[in-house]
Amino acid sequence: MTHKVGRYLGTLAVIMMICAAALPAEDTPNTPPPGIHAAGSYRLDFVWREFSDNSPVNSHSYTMLVNTLADRGVRGKVSGGSRVPLSGDKGAQYMNLGVNISCMVHEADNALLLDVNAESNGMISPSDYEKSGAPPVLHDVNTEVSSLVPLGKPTVLSSIDDPASKRRYQLEVTITKLK
Repeated sequence: MTHKVGRYLGTLAVIMMICAAALPAEDTPNTPPPGIHAAGSYRLDFVWREFSDNSPVNSHSYTMLVNTLADRGVRGKVSGGSRVPLSGDKGAQYMNLGVNISCMVHEADNALLLDVNAESNGMISPSDYEKSGAPPVLHDVNTEVSSLVPLGKPTVLSSIDDPASKRRYQLEVTITKLK
């Protein structure tokens, strides 16, 4: 009987080894692209600019700190805005106006690989429509970019012309490595 048990256990061990060999290798989630290495800390300074006839009319700054990880990218997000009342047939209706910037960050040699999703919405020249009694004109700008951004140099990620006006919106980032 012990011979049968030994034979059974031996057969079971062979089957388990065959099954284990047939299993796929374990995937590593969020595997970074080649050239990405040790973790670091960075300050990302975003500037969202608005131009009219190529002259700056508005500028807002947003800062986020990120600590990269050696084995995967990290997410960062910053947003700000206001709920603004707009008058309508049924009384005041509120609309969220502001900026949302989110990004995935991977560390690379002397640069960061950024996958950025940014949106801005707001009112255009409130003084213009307040005088005339016309309803407010709203802008809604979205951009999604992936770029290798050098450290310490202001870099324009996106520039968008408004097809309905002479306005242009620009998103810029400057990355500083922290010690």
